[in-house]
Parts: sequence; structure tokens; C-alpha cells
Amino acid sequence: MSSSSAPRVANFLSGLPLYSEEGKKLEPYEEAQVEVPEEYMSSAIDLMNRRKGMMMEMSAGEGNSSTQTVKYRIPTRGLIGLRNSLLTATRGTVCAFEYR
Repeated sequence: MSSSSAPRVANFLSGLPLYSEEGKKLEPYEEAQVEVPEEYMSSAIDLMNRRKGMMMEMSAGEGNSSTQTVKYRIPTRGLIGLRNSLLTATRGTVCAFEYR
């Protein structure tokens, strides 16, 4: 006979504290940088804001004056599917997308 036990959830954040000292839950955040043409900037900003991102910096794109670069602090869960959503929102013209 095989015995079954209750399923356990793997804790992939084993080295990080899950609660602050005040008992509030913590959430992992990433820094995302997006470079898009100016005409699609509002679509990209709206998308990042809907995913609970906080704009940290906005500047002209490197070498090309028709693009803008924005840096966001965004929850890790907000990154899931973000690349495809950005490509759709900008009609495939997003120049660069990276996060760390």
C-alpha cells in the first residue's frame, strides 16, 4: 500500500525573509528597463502601471532621439508575460527590454 500525504509547496525564496519585522508580507521586486518609440510610450507606461510597477526614471533613448527609456521597479509576478504584452502594446516596436 502506498500512503499519500498532503502536497507541500516548494519555497523558492528559501533564503529571503517572507515577513518584515512588523509582520507585513514581503514581495520580491525587480528593476525593469524598457526602450520604446515615443508614439507607443503611453501604451508601455500604462502596461507597466497596471502590473503595479513604479517608474524610477525616464530618459531619451541612447543614440536614437525617437525612442524613450523608462526604468521601473516592478513586482516579480508582474514580469510574467510582460515581454509578449509589450510587443503587442507597441505593435512589435519595443527596442529593448531587460530586468534584473
